[in-house]
Amino acid sequence: MNKISIIIVLSTIFLTSCFGGLQKEGSVLGYSKGVVRTQGGSFYVGKLPTYWKQEKIAYRAVLFANQHDFSTITIDSWCRDAAGDASLRNLTEDLFRGINNFQDKARYDFTAAGRAALLTEGYGSVDGRDIFISAYVFKMNTCVFDFLYVTLPDQMGYYDDFKNMIKEFRFIKGPKIL
Repeated sequence: MNKISIIIVLSTIFLTSCFGGLQKEGSVLGYSKGVVRTQGGSFYVGKLPTYWKQEKIAYRAVLFANQHDFSTITIDSWCRDAAGDASLRNLTEDLFRGINNFQDKARYDFTAAGRAALLTEGYGSVDGRDIFISAYVFKMNTCVFDFLYVTLPDQMGYYDDFKNMIKEFRFIKGPKIL
């Protein structure tokens, strides 16, 4: 199986596990030049280097595949009271539901767009393949924002691209800030 096939298979399995049945509720409509458009507005993320290529997927999310290794980045947003009173930890654990034998490596509290956020890094397996995953999750009003980096454990050379993308997050329009 070639590299791009493995990336797409791992990402599809992961997305199906995490977001299966929810694609109609997701808020992401598209991406262009660092701007993610959603049903309720838009937000900016740092631009990725050109070796990250956007892939088409059936879910309301944005997926980038790295042309140099097996890593992917996924951006999604859920609004209309998607989170309720769920904690950031519980929301993050929901993302890892489709990962077998998931083990935390680290959890960090930080701030994104003036709101509490959680970064969780860990290891597990999907469809018999070991993976490393990093998830940034935060809530604003009735929305949840998830940013996921998935790669093979021995191929983390482009992880800083993901972290730099997150550092530049800012709202352009909506949701209303309380």
